Parts: sequence; C-alpha cells; structure tokens
Amino acid sequence: QLLIHYMAEASYEDDTENWIKLYATMIVSQTTTCKNSSYQFLYDMFIKNPYNPDMFEPVLGDLQGLYGCLGFTCEDVGTLGDYYSAVQAVQCNPVPEKLPLAGYQPMTNVNPHALIDQDILEIKQLTTLGLFTAARRIYEFGKHSIKKSGEYPPPLRTLKGMATSNNRKKVLNYFDIFKDYWGDMNYADTFVEEAFNGEGKMKTASDAQRKEIILKTIQYQTMYMYALYECQDAVDDCISGDQLNNIDAAHAWDECVAFFVGSLEGPMWPGASENDGMLHFNLGTHQGPTFGTLSSSGSTSKFNEELMELFGLGKGALERNQCKEALNIVHKIERKTLIPLIQGVLQCATKNDKIQSFDMESEHLAEGEAFAKAILPLLDFFDSRVARTVRDNMIMDGTERPVIDGPQAVADALASVLDGLNIDCNEIGSDGSTNICMNDQLVFDEMSGGEKSSIAFAFTVATIAGIISTFTL
Repeated sequence: QLLIHYMAEASYEDDTENWIKLYATMIVSQTTTCKNSSYQFLYDMFIKNPYNPDMFEPVLGDLQGLYGCLGFTCEDVGTLGDYYSAVQAVQCNPVPEKLPLAGYQPMTNVNPHALIDQDILEIKQLTTLGLFTAARRIYEFGKHSIKKSGEYPPPLRTLKGMATSNNRKKVLNYFDIFKDYWGDMNYADTFVEEAFNGEGKMKTASDAQRKEIILKTIQYQTMYMYALYECQDAVDDCISGDQLNNIDAAHAWDECVAFFVGSLEGPMWPGASENDGMLHFNLGTHQGPTFGTLSSSGSTSKFNEELMELFGLGKGALERNQCKEALNIVHKIERKTLIPLIQGVLQCATKNDKIQSFDMESEHLAEGEAFAKAILPLLDFFDSRVARTVRDNMIMDGTERPVIDGPQAVADALASVLDGLNIDCNEIGSDGSTNICMNDQLVFDEMSGGEKSSIAFAFTVATIAGIISTFTL
C-alpha cells in the first residue's frame, strides 16, 4: 500500500523517489518466485532506473497481477482514495474462475491446478541459491496449488504426490514401460530425492547439476506422466458417463491442459516469453527457434500450435461424448509431446560434445541426462540398441567423455525410431549441428551391426465398457 501511495504521489510531488526505492526494494525481490518477466519489468522500473510517474498504470497493473502469488488479494490491498484523484488508477479485478491457459478456454475452474508451475519456479530459485532443504519442503508439502477449497488450512497439491500417485497406472501401457525400464514405480521421485539429498551418483555432482536433475525430472517426467493421466482420466469419465467426476468438479481434460501449460503462460495465445513458463508448453516455446520449427506465423513453435489444437479437439470430442475419438487424441498427445524432449536430447548432445570429461561440473551434463531419461524407456521399448546409444552418450557415468560417439550419432540413433513413434523428422528440425533427417534407419543399423527392427508402436487399450480396441499412435 505504501509503495502504491508513493507511486501515485510521485505525479505531483518531487520527494518520493527514496520512499519508492525503499518499498520497492522490499517487494520486488519477492516477485522472483512469481514470474520472471514481471520481476524483470519491476526491477527495471524501480531498482535499475528512477521511477517514472508516467509508467504508473502499467507498473501498477503488473504489481496487481502478482498479488495472488504474493499471498493476498485486490481486496486486501484496497484502492486509492479521492486524495489521488489526479491519478488514473488501474482497476484491480479478481482472477476469473475459468481463466484461459495460453488461449485454451477451460470448461471448468482449473486455476489452482495450473499454479503448480509456481511451485516448480520457486524450487528453481531456491536450488539456484543452493537452498536444497527449503526447495525439498516445497516439493514434498506444496505451496501454491490448492487441492481442495473450503477447508482451512487448504490441502495442497504436491509434486511428490504427483510423482508417486497410483493414478499414473491409468496411462495404459505407457506408464508400465517407464516403470519396468527403471525397475521402480516411483522412478521420477527417486531421481529427484537423490538429487535433493546428494545421494547415489548425485553425491559427487555439483549443486548446478543437482538443480538440473531436480527441475528437468519434475518438469518432463513427473508432470509429463501426471498430465497424461489426467488426459486418460477424462476419457474414462467420458466412458463412465460422468465427465465431472473429479475433485472440485474440475474437468479432467482441463486438468490435463493445466499440467501441460501452467499458469505462468498467462491467458493469451501464444503464451508468455520463454523466460516465464515452467512446463511442457514452455519447452516447446524454447525449442521452436532453436530447431527451426516455428509456426507459419512465426509467433510460436509449430509444436505448441499443434498441441493446442489437439487440446481443443479433445475438449470438443468430450463435449460431444465421442469417447473413442477422445482416446485417439490422447494417443496423439502422447506422441506429440515427445518432440521437444527429443529436441532437448539433441540440443544437449551438441552442448556436451564440447566438454572433455564427465568430471566437470557443467549443468548441461545433468540437463542432457534428465532429457535422456525422459525418453530412454520408450527408446528401449522400440530398440535396445537405440537406448544404449543414447544412454552411453548422454548419461553421466564418469568413465567416458560425454557424447563419445558425437552428436550426429545420437541423432541417427533417434532417427531410427521416429517411424515407430509416428514422428516425421521434420517435426524435430535441426539445431544447426545435428540433423535428424540426414540419415535413414539403415545407416544406424549398419553402424550398430544389427538388422533393421520393425516394431509398430501400438497401445492395446484394455477392456473398456466391454469393448477391446487397439489404437496406433
């Protein structure tokens, strides 16, 4: 309130700068765990430069957008009185219940679900500072994402709970592939806890490497599988005839979108800048320019554009009670969301090829391992030789130099399973150092001394409502 008071007074008083700087310094630093772009904007407006009264409206609007993250509401702060009538105040409106997610209009209120990305952002900030114990508390107990309203204290959704939930079993066959490969039902939680505690191979890892394992595992293994569960749950609800059979009457399909997109992308298409988001959608934003896979308009990645289209088609199928069509769309989402993960492996292969030893403390080594682990079980399902090549080049083991066979060898190995995944190599693109479209299956077969493997990537869906169906992605 005092910051806003002096901001308004600056329009007609000359001695407000020191007061603005004082109160802004106390507030702006706390916004680092809310939204990177807002923090940077407020830092520039208040700390880096003298406050400009002509910027009152956009600055106040940005502040108001952070109230929820900071733990209070517009009503708590109040409005400017008549004394400030010379200043055009920005109206502070409550967040609408069905706030869009990067342009997707949910059918129900999933605002609390989408806020799980703010837990991830805060874990990122804390681990960057080496505060692993504090970050682990958020991982285990949650902070921003309320699971059920109307209770005090409200129960919170937790990332650890999502990483260990039995609900993931609903991701038919997909989850079993991951569980069986790692020999651990809670594989993602195991990786995260080892990094938090500095145990196992993480005992000799740098803090930067531990941070990358924690973040990338949460983002692209925990959140990935749980989001797919929500997609499948929506189909199950469709088949059962009860599409609103979820906590707080939140539609499972909207929850699926919320866990792929998150709150930090904002309500408008095409989402926020690449510095803001924390989930799969943001990864697509990052990879589009890097791999030359932007949409025709150039405003976002082609992946994000096509993923959002699938979200809309799935919503429409469920509204029409077309359960089989909705299930087909779920399988397309399973396939589509592998694209930025494959791009992540290739990008890290290029980065890590410049590093001479696994003993170095580079966070890119851990980043590459986390991306590789996000797809290794599926690669092994198709062809164990492909998984072995990616594992030998991307997993930190301390015995060989990183990317021992070179980035293009990793690309060639991945190229050999794209047909099975029903992914066109042009959907992956090229980062300028690797080209996944360069060589065909036979090149990798000759390099690895094997024969061409032919495995159809099909998921047999168990008996649903008395009908057994098989869908190929």
